[in-house]
Amino acid sequence: MRTVVTVILLLIVASFAVLPTGIAAPPVTLTESQNSFLQSQDFVAGRVLADESHVDRGSDMWTPGNASLFGWLLEEYGYNVSNNWDTPLDSGILADYDVLSLFFPMVPLTSGEVDAVHSFVDSGGGLLLVGIDYTTAGWEYTPANLNPIGETYGITFALDTLQGRSLRSSGEIVNHSVTQNVTSLHSSADQMRGCSLVVVSPATTLATITGKAFLAVSESGAGRVVAVGGPAPFLRYRQDRLQVSPNDHFQLTLNIVDWLAGNAPRLVNPPEKAVIKVGPGPALNSTQLEEYVIFNGAIHDHTVYSDGEDTPEDMVIASLKAALDFFVISDHIHMNVGTEGIYGALAARSYTDAYGLDCSIIVGAELSSIPHTVGFPLTQNIYANVIQNGIDAIHAQGGIASLSHPTMDASYIQVWEDFVTYGYDAFEVVNDGFFHGLGESCYFRSFIGASDGHQAASVGLVRNAVFVKNPTGPNGTISGADLADAVVNRRLVSIDLHNGVIFGQGIWVNRYLALWTQAENAIADARTEIEAVEETGTSVGLSRMYLEKAETALDWWNPSRALDAATDAMSENILDLDLAPTEPNLGVTSPNSDVTLTIRLTNRHDHGVQLNGTVFHSTSLIFDQASRQILAGPNSTKTTDFAGTTTDFGYVRALLNLRSLNITEKPGALILEMGGVVSNVSFKTTNAVDGIDVSIKLLMRRADSLWIASAQIVYDDDTGEHTADLVNLGDGYSITLGPYIGTLNFTFQIVVGDVLGNTFLIDGGTHEIGGTTGTTWPVVLVIAGGLGAVAVIIVLFALRRRR
Repeated sequence: MRTVVTVILLLIVASFAVLPTGIAAPPVTLTESQNSFLQSQDFVAGRVLADESHVDRGSDMWTPGNASLFGWLLEEYGYNVSNNWDTPLDSGILADYDVLSLFFPMVPLTSGEVDAVHSFVDSGGGLLLVGIDYTTAGWEYTPANLNPIGETYGITFALDTLQGRSLRSSGEIVNHSVTQNVTSLHSSADQMRGCSLVVVSPATTLATITGKAFLAVSESGAGRVVAVGGPAPFLRYRQDRLQVSPNDHFQLTLNIVDWLAGNAPRLVNPPEKAVIKVGPGPALNSTQLEEYVIFNGAIHDHTVYSDGEDTPEDMVIASLKAALDFFVISDHIHMNVGTEGIYGALAARSYTDAYGLDCSIIVGAELSSIPHTVGFPLTQNIYANVIQNGIDAIHAQGGIASLSHPTMDASYIQVWEDFVTYGYDAFEVVNDGFFHGLGESCYFRSFIGASDGHQAASVGLVRNAVFVKNPTGPNGTISGADLADAVVNRRLVSIDLHNGVIFGQGIWVNRYLALWTQAENAIADARTEIEAVEETGTSVGLSRMYLEKAETALDWWNPSRALDAATDAMSENILDLDLAPTEPNLGVTSPNSDVTLTIRLTNRHDHGVQLNGTVFHSTSLIFDQASRQILAGPNSTKTTDFAGTTTDFGYVRALLNLRSLNITEKPGALILEMGGVVSNVSFKTTNAVDGIDVSIKLLMRRADSLWIASAQIVYDDDTGEHTADLVNLGDGYSITLGPYIGTLNFTFQIVVGDVLGNTFLIDGGTHEIGGTTGTTWPVVLVIAGGLGAVAVIIVLFALRRRR
């Protein structure tokens, strides 16, 4: 019987775990937060019971236990958190705990359970009661079943809805141990809100929202009670703009449990990574564990083939920048036959295949005429408006069916309740950073972390590290069948960069974290080795590029890719090569002008080397030949040119895929990204009521704003030098200055910074104001027209990459 699952983390001495044969116990390392309570002589490590034995209508999806950020924080600060799924509270179970958390029970407590809770409190126990907004449609949740307990302590949960924030600055938060260092709290938890509290003696209100009580405390016998009107403070932590301080809800949570357990308040400082383990996972020794290859990728993203904002090509480029090993694109598909479903993924796969890009595209689709269900891998579209038919059709293609965002709305309640009956293979424990209280279900159900991205900018923010034995994809890559098998068997770590969560079974989480440490060490070693070689005056540009790839991969929480790239960086064969563009960027160019991107390869080997360079993406620049062999003979240097022509205007961007280097190690592919600007600037003077206005515009395409970090004008209007930001109007970056009276000289420069760290300077020359008005001066000419000013185009400062 599933009665209680307990997660025991670090106590005052150490954490003892049963380890598989052959794996030695690691040394105990304390985090800063754990040290903080060890240094407190008064701290008592309490035991917290999260009750889920009174859930119904999917309320377990909103009830956090030990597999949540709520439980993780408490464990970080010395508490042991356990889940109770089906043991009655009057069974004697409470005798083993110091604090009970009870979130809006949908199944009423029996009279015996109510009496047991009262006895627990009077005997010194701490009780956390959390309400919910009262609804008679949709979710149909109620806080009413808390009242047989709360009213004894002077707290009644009202049958209403309370939405908003409580701010200390507005006097809505009262000083108390529970509210110490808390500047705000709120009641908005995605679909859920809160209810107000009716507070009478002996209870005390500590926080109000819109004038109504939302947080209250009470004491009875030797025990203490905290009541909160809604679950938001225990669900919404990091991906939350409503908190004044980003740690307000963390601080409130810790304060509450510290007070309930009789501990002194502590200042919260949660670690960046929230490591949450749902059971130990399979018993594998170190040799067996090494047989699994780790792949890190994203599942469930959309393109313009359904409701996404970006093309399959743009999404693939984003996947490369986010260091993904695999990418499941799953556009919506409804009952209407058209371009939805698998077509976006197929287009993405054709793109990666054509250019040999280093990311495996797995074809999927999100069936959306039923409660949204992602299926992968798929070979053809599925049109279904009946849940069972859709799941069966996915299985018929050899795919797996994953329930999307089960907390999206109340229509998912019935699907969640009948999850096993329908034959779902997995569900999304996190969707686009929405984590809620779904973690505890992962003890019993397979899960994924879902990106659910609809634009390139969100690719990789939620991802999964999966463990595959004998990968079946081309050249040892992951196949769709490999991924499906890993998901079903829970050989997966869900990674949520929004919340800093690393989530999965213990053995896979530990393996992932061990790889992270290895990657950090390898990067440090590679940096040291590269710097030592460079100190001798030897340039090792190719090793630098691999080091940068490793650092970027770790920034994106892909330690296995980072480790591989750092290893490549230290290869003797690669250290004996120097590869780099001859210029740090593509510079400032005139419209419709010739541009040459030159790659220099220095080979210090006694044999010739070559690799393939392919331009797989460019904007405002058309290359004559996209693919070239970059080569150099023994002990020689050779350059390879990629020639092209710019368009009329815009940000210039070129992405090269560098791969197939013919050395023994077969290192991974590299992406070289270059930026530039086509100088197409208009200068216009117009008569205004009070003088003459000057309008200046740098023409750009709307999409170019993704790559422009800043655009400013530096000008002198005979009153000294001034700087102002240009405004992005969609068709360019513009500004209007003035009005000016009389005759003056106007000198200006435009400074453009891009996201790669490049800075481009366009010298606009000097113009006499006060003569002819309403003219446009084409700065794009090397010798400008109009007033005959000379426009010199230069690059002020350039860096290929900024980290």
